[in-house]
Amino acid sequence: MGCFGCWIKKPGECVIQDEMANINRQYVNSDAVVFISPIIYGQFSAPIKNALDRTLPRLLPFFYRRKDGSTMHPQRYGKIPVQIVIGYGSGLTGEETTLFRDITLKHRTDASLEIWQNDSDTKKIETLFGSLNTKERTA
Repeated sequence: MGCFGCWIKKPGECVIQDEMANINRQYVNSDAVVFISPIIYGQFSAPIKNALDRTLPRLLPFFYRRKDGSTMHPQRYGKIPVQIVIGYGSGLTGEETTLFRDITLKHRTDASLEIWQNDSDTKKIETLFGSLNTKERTA
């Protein structure tokens, strides 16, 4: 919704009462978090972007200036999990992978990033998460 209620109405907690509140608590108390998303035109998929946007309660509503001159919100909590980001896709262009890398590392300066884009990488994904064939997953 972009309401910033997590900063104004209920500091540190999303005003939307759904499972995301529990996910945010687990996120903050985790040692590591893995984000995996197909790369769509150099960006996260819409569902992953939505989930990332819903982690806003873990940030403070203030800005600080980074060394590169850009601004960022500070973390609300002292400990944050290690962030591992995996973007994947076949037939990705150099522009798509560069954009994904640049955007991801700009907003997650402490994240580890991998881009998987060939058959052996698809095998890694299937090993971690099962087959990418939705018919097989739903059967």
